[in-house]
Amino acid sequence: MSPLLLVPQKHRSALLLGRIAPLCALRRALPARRLAALGARAALSTDCGPYPALSDISTFNSLTGNGLLTARPFRPRLPELDLPISPYQRTTAAALQPGTPVHATTVIAVARDGRVAMAGDGQVTMGETVVKGAARKVRLLRDGNILAGFAGAVADAFTLFAKLEGKLERWPANLPRACVELAKEWRTDRYLRRLEALLAVADKDHLFLVGGDGNVIEPDKPVLAIGSGGAYALAAARSLYESTDMDAPTIARRSLEIAADICVFTNREITVLELDSP
Repeated sequence: MSPLLLVPQKHRSALLLGRIAPLCALRRALPARRLAALGARAALSTDCGPYPALSDISTFNSLTGNGLLTARPFRPRLPELDLPISPYQRTTAAALQPGTPVHATTVIAVARDGRVAMAGDGQVTMGETVVKGAARKVRLLRDGNILAGFAGAVADAFTLFAKLEGKLERWPANLPRACVELAKEWRTDRYLRRLEALLAVADKDHLFLVGGDGNVIEPDKPVLAIGSGGAYALAAARSLYESTDMDAPTIARRSLEIAADICVFTNREITVLELDSP
């Protein structure tokens, strides 16, 4: 028959693992004055120290009858195994934690002959894992008059899109002013300055790169790229712009295809948007 542990109902979680005598479990749970008031004999125990002990079954029955103690079989537990895991499992598990940022790249904008196009690939990466292959990273704002794309943490970029739309509502015909005000708030606001993303913004007259460090950059040539594959896409787009007669949407798509062949964080699920012609 298994030995019995005497565990107060309100102190069950305090029961220690291992081979604990019933007397020790009881004296850790109930103070001496409480046991004496309940009629338990005050006795000294050499195992548990100067605490009252239960010396007869009547005391035990009185305590359990009052709902103060619960008797249950003692079942020792096996120790937990701390087995090593492979480095791949460790990095994968860390990458899938809730706090792991989700990144999305690459985006390019091209303006040529009065046409403005912006393209983005569809890959979203969480750590070292591809979690989505057909994401839309570019969108039209202000009734099709503004193009915007993002690279970086997805949730952060959506927050910045909402802020940009607010600035455009205040300055609807002044994209440079809206971008400057967004960058200013992004850098100085306690919450926004923690956001990790880059924005590419374009209208029929301007291309801008907007960053959280307060920079608003308009490139010298009408080509702009951001993201992990941005350098490859930018190089390809400039070459196509100067050596071919391709229109803006075609240059944007072809340059992203070239970047996807080089950058592992970029795929060929490409979305191309173009501003409405005036």
